[in-house]
Amino acid sequence: MPASADLPSEDRVFLSESFDSGAIPESWNAIAGEWSVQDGELVGASTSEDAKITFGENRENFAIDVDVTFESAANSARWLALLIDGPADGSTPWQHAALRNGSSAGNGVEFAQRTAAGTWNVTDAAATATDIGIGTQAHLRVEVNGNVGTWYVDGEKIVTTRQLVRTADGVQGLIANGSVVHYDNLVLTEIDPLPPITLRQPGETGVIVGHRGNSSVAPENTMPAFVSTTRSGAEYFEIDISLSKDGVPVVMHDGTVDRTTDGTGAVSDLTLEQLRALDAGSWFSPAFAGTKVPTFEEVLTYVANGGTDVVIEYKGDWNVEDTQLTVDMIEAAGVENKVFAQSFSTTSVANFAAVAPDLPVGYLTGGIDSTIIDTAKQIGADAVNPSSATAESVASAHEAGLGVFVWTQDSPDAWASLTAMGVDGIITNRPDALRGWVQRYNQAPPEEPGTPEEPAANEQDIAVSIPEAGQPAGEFTWRFSSQEVVSLGEATPLGDSYIATGALNDIEITDTRSNPSSPWTLSGQASAFEADTESFESSALGWTPRLTAEGAGAVAGERVAPGEGDGLSRSAVLVSAPSEEFKGLEAAVVGADLDLRLPIGQGAGDYTSTLTVTVIQ
Repeated sequence: MPASADLPSEDRVFLSESFDSGAIPESWNAIAGEWSVQDGELVGASTSEDAKITFGENRENFAIDVDVTFESAANSARWLALLIDGPADGSTPWQHAALRNGSSAGNGVEFAQRTAAGTWNVTDAAATATDIGIGTQAHLRVEVNGNVGTWYVDGEKIVTTRQLVRTADGVQGLIANGSVVHYDNLVLTEIDPLPPITLRQPGETGVIVGHRGNSSVAPENTMPAFVSTTRSGAEYFEIDISLSKDGVPVVMHDGTVDRTTDGTGAVSDLTLEQLRALDAGSWFSPAFAGTKVPTFEEVLTYVANGGTDVVIEYKGDWNVEDTQLTVDMIEAAGVENKVFAQSFSTTSVANFAAVAPDLPVGYLTGGIDSTIIDTAKQIGADAVNPSSATAESVASAHEAGLGVFVWTQDSPDAWASLTAMGVDGIITNRPDALRGWVQRYNQAPPEEPGTPEEPAANEQDIAVSIPEAGQPAGEFTWRFSSQEVVSLGEATPLGDSYIATGALNDIEITDTRSNPSSPWTLSGQASAFEADTESFESSALGWTPRLTAEGAGAVAGERVAPGEGDGLSRSAVLVSAPSEEFKGLEAAVVGADLDLRLPIGQGAGDYTSTLTVTVIQ
């Protein structure tokens, strides 16, 4: 049952099902696969498609608890999922929380969305200490608070996301992929909404806010910088908004466009059309030539469609009418639970708090003292966000019920110091680097009690401090768009050969590391094909790599002929980026047409092989 709370009271239980009736509940909708109740357990078996069943109603704040057991799975990558938000008819898009049979893999536990286009958007992944495996019962719990989700496996918190994609009418459900899964003791309960700001304890890491986006790898306050922040795993990106001459909220830090565009003049003196005609990227790097000044509406649309949460800094004094305009836009986009406002202006903070009392707002300052805390409380702020803090000032703010988000801190020493104080968030130009630091910090083993022994008379202690490696800021990632089996179908006789063709599942590649960004190569090699006692070497398999979307500096590899020489029994280049230049933010999509050629004498059977893709950076 729930790992984070006692058993829920009956008035908070939306649904409770033990399947002791021997039948699938009448209100449940079996969409695909085979579903039955056996020995008091619901059993889902995927066939030619995933097994899926839906139930429940649209909920904002809820938890799903269920006991699960994999009866069988095609391999360790097959999975089950708790459907968090999806159409009752099982169509796309849907949001789920998935658990692999091999759950100790890096992506053994994940939050993912199946998009309307039929592709996967995996936002967060983690691993359990050991595999769930076949035949082992596990208790799963997923807590959902709006766009925030938290995974628990057997009472252990595994991963939290702030990127759930929610809808107004999505329901819950269960999915089994390439597996047969038993489900029992399913309980759906109401849980409390999250507080506007979760106050940290000293030593507990706070949230990560990308300052003007990931401004160390992309031009500040532009969509590429915001996308990069989302990909880094940070909880928020921060933007600055002002009004154009014609009253449209736009994203710009300075009062003028001179520093970050190819234009000149005050933002308030330029119309939206004039602002959108400017180049806001070339000043940072030629790779970003033509990047536009974003509108506030454009940013909110991105946040609504899967972008990470946003901190909105209101520049200068905003009156009630203009503040109401922005709040109306936030509500129209449906992202009330994904925004956090802030300003140096007490007028702007007070007006935002008055117009949107249910949305969090912070008061930006240089430091924290009793006067600032009193002012923050008087103007309705939920947090005080200084440029520097002390353990005492953070404790005082927390005592007053205020969060503390410190700006703009970019060094590991600063991150360590602020974490020791218990700040609730760190605003940084390096969200990708801070994300890595937080992961290492939280994974570090606890220090052993006691003090080091004194050196003996013939010993001398030696100490050295190693700074963080100077890796290029940003990230390199690649992943298959689908983990489905690649089928070449039934081989066709042609002359003295069998032939079969197919296509490798697409691979998505991003490289947001800043210049210089090292070359990289993705290579693939196939194992021998086997069927019972029959087999043949993968030299019979060849491919023709192809780019279906250019980006990340990617160049497709050379064709490998099937049935000649070594084919894919040896490692072959699928795609590479040979230059050391900045690769940009556009993702590459690479695939390959597969071609199999075998002599007619090959024994009959259903053969399988494993393609291993390796990346070298």
